[in-house]
Amino acid sequence: MFYIKFDERTVQAHATIMSQFCHVLWRIQSMCEEGLITDKVTIKVFVPIFYKGCYHTPNHKYSFDEQLRWFMDNFEEPSCGVEWIVEFYEETCNVTSPWNAQCIWPFKKQWVGGGGYITLQKYKNSKGGYNYHRRMAEKSGQLDIIENIEQYSDYPVKIVDYEMHPSELIDTLIHSEKHYTYMGGSYYTAALINCPTICYGHPTGHVFPDSLEGEGMPGSAWGAVMGNGFSTICQYDFNKTYNGPQTYVTHASSVNDLKGYLLELPLPL
Repeated sequence: MFYIKFDERTVQAHATIMSQFCHVLWRIQSMCEEGLITDKVTIKVFVPIFYKGCYHTPNHKYSFDEQLRWFMDNFEEPSCGVEWIVEFYEETCNVTSPWNAQCIWPFKKQWVGGGGYITLQKYKNSKGGYNYHRRMAEKSGQLDIIENIEQYSDYPVKIVDYEMHPSELIDTLIHSEKHYTYMGGSYYTAALINCPTICYGHPTGHVFPDSLEGEGMPGSAWGAVMGNGFSTICQYDFNKTYNGPQTYVTHASSVNDLKGYLLELPLPL
């Protein structure tokens, strides 16, 4: 049996949910391939009882535990099979479970495109956890492009956000021609369906700007901040587990890059 424990801080966001689920599913599949596991595996998931039937805001179309259950039902199963058990518990401490972004485990449904539109997730506001990234986007000029994205795209734009039910979000991304997001939110979710994604406001390997010095860790793509190189992300291609770089996402390194991706212009060599 494998165990996953969510707490107050990890039960809410797609990135932290993905971190817990993907890591366990990848480990199970890896051990199946080695012949170490041959029987169906039970995964027991502990969830704080406060979040049972609890909605993030009145505008959200799902409760926290409903979102978790949707993820469980829609992940591809490891080849040995899995059974999910959910147990609610009374949270008694404020210790946050560690999480990382070093595993991509796919959903059963994968990106197909063909919808004739692009998708966009915007910064929700300028406060809290998005403050540093938003200021990066403002300073680079990319935020102005995003706020006026219809002027640069020949495709209609569909806005996605956390308030959508996960099924609506994923179905919208599956048929998107290309997805645009900040580094967070659906940046991670798009990986689970291999949706082509452009990350704005956070160039990979960008030099930390002097005017923002001391405001947070710059980071870049998956694994770099947490000591795991770009080439060693744990993944599964529906046949086998492997380590390799994520290929679905590209970081726009400048305003011209971002315009080029929207206008589908070739980048200079």
